[in-house]
Amino acid sequence: MAFEQVRSGRSLSRLQLLAAVALIGLCLFWFVERMERMTAMAEATALELTIRNARSGAMGALAGHLLRGDHEAIAGLHHANPVGTVIGEPSGYIGALRGARPENVRPGQWYFDEDNGWLVYHVVNGDYFGHEAGTQARVRMQLQVRFDDRDGDGAFDAGVDRASGVSVVLLDRPDWRF
Repeated sequence: MAFEQVRSGRSLSRLQLLAAVALIGLCLFWFVERMERMTAMAEATALELTIRNARSGAMGALAGHLLRGDHEAIAGLHHANPVGTVIGEPSGYIGALRGARPENVRPGQWYFDEDNGWLVYHVVNGDYFGHEAGTQARVRMQLQVRFDDRDGDGAFDAGVDRASGVSVVLLDRPDWRF
């Protein structure tokens, strides 16, 4: 009975109610903004991990071909699809495409552009990624064979030129803004 008397004597004024609702709204806004930022940071980390896996996989593929003396296979790595060759299939990979139209690719998807030899990722959290206005945020990378061009023709020729490495070159530098 004493509890009911104390409780009934405490009612919130409209100002106190408004302050409580505003505080809850502010906390909710902060929470949502923070979650979006954390999601973008997780995406940046996953993208960086995939790039590092591609780079280490390219070195492993080169080492394997050099150990076997298979110089033709090294030449085949130049602008090749790294998926299945040097890295496993990343989450969201939709395959190799000819005549790829970036506007038809959803954010979070990977594809290999066969026309240009690019592995392309479309960024989900474009608000945190520096890119040109009106364009879709993306990162493109390409496998390139580094070699000593002994015959001066600008192309890798197995048996003539000496391969000095394979690298994954980023054509679009990830520019995350947190």
